Amino acid sequence: MAHEALITALIVVALIGPGITLAGITGFGGMVITLAAGSLFFALDQITAAALMANLLVSAYVLGSDLHHVNRPVIFRLIVPFMIPGVIAGIFLRELLVPLPAMLGIFLILIVPYRFYRERKDVASGKSAEPDHRSMHERGHHAARSLAGRLWTGSAGFVQGWMNTGGPLLVYGLARAGLSPRSFRATLMAIWTVINTGIMIGHVFSGEFDWPQLKQMAFVIPTLPLFYGIGNSLHHRIPTRQFNSVIYGMLTVMGVFLVVRSMS
Repeated sequence: MAHEALITALIVVALIGPGITLAGITGFGGMVITLAAGSLFFALDQITAAALMANLLVSAYVLGSDLHHVNRPVIFRLIVPFMIPGVIAGIFLRELLVPLPAMLGIFLILIVPYRFYRERKDVASGKSAEPDHRSMHERGHHAARSLAGRLWTGSAGFVQGWMNTGGPLLVYGLARAGLSPRSFRATLMAIWTVINTGIMIGHVFSGEFDWPQLKQMAFVIPTLPLFYGIGNSLHHRIPTRQFNSVIYGMLTVMGVFLVVRSMS
């Protein structure tokens, strides 16, 4: 029995590690990768709480070290008013809904490459301007402040409360908010720290995070500095002008991953 528990804990480490590395690079996507791969080995409720705790620890660390890079206007004007109500709705309706990760995957596959194409076309034609990273009135923030951007942000909150995988939708809604790579990641980590703390408390009270998950975390926590360190190193190596390309590429890969997983 102890041998089986050890094997399970090592599998959990192997599943959570790549997600932590990805979160270190871009600030999102760790839960999507972990849960999609983890569903091959476990029921989602067996790994969700442990994965969420690992991501929460990392996001809290990044927030503490990069606090001055957090874009507070983006958080309080673009994210909180629309995402928090979505999270609350997703949590309360979670028991009534069937997770449909394939729908999220299809959206990413269809919409993200098109958005990438449009932005590259604008750059080639000279229509895009270099936005200011802090002002909420610059052109770069227009798309995120639009009705569509706010709908994506609200939907991200709902999916986060429902399936803990709202990151891709939030990133899609904020992709043109004009943030530098470091500010983009720090701002996302601030949101995940606050929201996931609330969701984690819910997991504790519901019994989804209990003694078995605590034992798994004893193996996961010592590996977090390694996996995050790899991701953080790669984050600082990505040129600013290529960061959006990396974001869109990761969103598309996640879409394919979710669709393929739902078909298996």
